[in-house]
This record gives sequence, structure tokens and C-alpha cells, in this order.
Amino acid sequence: MSDANKEIVLTYYREIMNQANRQVNDQLIATDFVFVNPTHKEPLYGPEAFFGLVSMLHSAFPDIHFTVEDLIAENEKVVSYWSCQGTHRGSLHTVVGNITGNGSTFRITGMSRILIRDSKISEIRVCEDALGLLVQLGAIAKK
Repeated sequence: MSDANKEIVLTYYREIMNQANRQVNDQLIATDFVFVNPTHKEPLYGPEAFFGLVSMLHSAFPDIHFTVEDLIAENEKVVSYWSCQGTHRGSLHTVVGNITGNGSTFRITGMSRILIRDSKISEIRVCEDALGLLVQLGAIAKK
């Protein structure tokens, strides 16, 4: 089961996060899905809300790319350590407000704990370098 769950998570990064594939999003994300990230005011629920986030990221960073650096699976839990990079071209909605695209590039790392139930992603909890992202985009001054 762990290997099958790893494949689901790799498909999630490849098809949903990197390609914004709506069809795969609707196939892999459970109807009772929850997405939690400390930089978001509220959790996101369901495949529609999650794809809204994916679409916003692809609008802000048309070349966004996630690379899975490490993947560990045990039963229904998969933990990924990832890096992400892109070029800021469109509006990004953040905890410090909207940030207009300015052509700056970024590279951050993060970790996600992903729960798989019945071959679908039911929960994702993310911890990412949001401060590093905001500094690289010029939203927060470097000191």
C-alpha cells in the first residue's frame, strides 16, 4: 500500500501542482478533502476549493514547478519534502495582501503530510518557507 500511495502523491505533484490538470485534481482529491497551511486564514475544503488555489498559483507563477526531494510513506500517510520555484508574473494573494507580479524568481522548500484513503487524497497539511517566498518576491524587505 505504501508504494501505491507514493505513486498517488507523485501524480499529485506532477499533474496537479505542476500542470494544473483539473481532471486529475477531480479524480485524486476526495470530496471530504481538507488542505491546511499556516499561511492561510482558513482550511480549504473539497476538490473545487483546492483547485482554486492551484489555479491562483499558476496564474501568479505560470512556470511554477515542484520537485519532490524526498518521499516517505507508511500506511495511509505520505510525507514529502519538496522544493518549488517559479517566476512571479501575476497577482498572488498572501497573508500580507495581494502582490502584483514583478518578474522576480523564487525557490523555496517545504514539507507536506498527505493522507490517502481509498486511493484518494483526503488531507494535506503543509509547512513551507513562506517568509523566504515573500522576501524573494520583494513583499518583505531583506535586512
